[in-house]
Amino acid sequence: MPTIVFSPTVKWSWMKQRPQHLAEEFAVHGWHVYYCENRPSYDDRLTAVAPRVWVVRDKKHLVRRILPETPRPLVLWHSRARGSRKLSKAPLDLEVYDCLDEFPRCASDERRLVRQVDLVFASSARLADRMRRLHSRVTLVRNACAYEPFDHLAPDTTDWLPPADVCYVGAIAPWVDVRLLGELAAMRPDLRFRCVGPVLRGRRGIRFPGNVEMTGHVPHAEIPGLLARTSVGIVPFRLCPTALSADPVKVYEYLAAGVPIVSTPIPEAARWGDLVKLASDARGFSEAIDQVRGCDSPALRETRRLAARSNTWLHRFRRIDAVILRLFRS
Repeated sequence: MPTIVFSPTVKWSWMKQRPQHLAEEFAVHGWHVYYCENRPSYDDRLTAVAPRVWVVRDKKHLVRRILPETPRPLVLWHSRARGSRKLSKAPLDLEVYDCLDEFPRCASDERRLVRQVDLVFASSARLADRMRRLHSRVTLVRNACAYEPFDHLAPDTTDWLPPADVCYVGAIAPWVDVRLLGELAAMRPDLRFRCVGPVLRGRRGIRFPGNVEMTGHVPHAEIPGLLARTSVGIVPFRLCPTALSADPVKVYEYLAAGVPIVSTPIPEAARWGDLVKLASDARGFSEAIDQVRGCDSPALRETRRLAARSNTWLHRFRRIDAVILRLFRS
């Protein structure tokens, strides 16, 4: 069976994102997966976190002792432009860059990485267009959702929380429009808002009105239960380069939960047409929330779920696997 190494990226047990979801799909389909966490450590033990998935902390030990003995072919998968040079010294058969974000401060590192890889995937149309100016083998593979947990809800350990009128799932990061969110909550004291996710460094002093509940980090397994008790999901992103290039996983998860969605007009939200209502400011969000709640129905909820069922991580893995297989055969 082939082997894939995910170069240093988000901690496995933190917010579950594209790298963890894809790692699981590779493993389900028979690959040996080594997932490197982005923190220095001299602990050479491997931690099994799923069948055929091991978390790695000591990258030198992985390169020197483990990878020479692993099944081939050996693929190195980069999800970020920084912190992956040591792994590039491994005996590789294929090196891949999965471009997930646009961070201007990482531009030089990204250009250097793109020059050395054999293949590039990109999670949004804007990112794919940018990558095609740098590399000849670029494939658009958007984000997705794990639909099964939304279809068969597990026992909900958060059922003590009251239902929320409006929910934002994700980190309070620099690309989140906290001013818009604050103004919206102040404008609508009749609504209960819930932000599900950590507050990142640089945003920890932010204060919202009292009708905004901040849960902090919540295990991914609890997200379906929280969204099952939500009326509207929102994507209040600033129109900055990072957000304009993003394909938010939360949109797919809102769709899987069947809830109406209101987002700022980022391209990957706008492409959903009537499934995502667009608004640019607090007043527009307020009006849009009332509109989507007022016209919601079981039929519309099933339409959203159908869209999510057609955009799972299995669909994305199949596309990725086909591209990799085609390259190996050539």
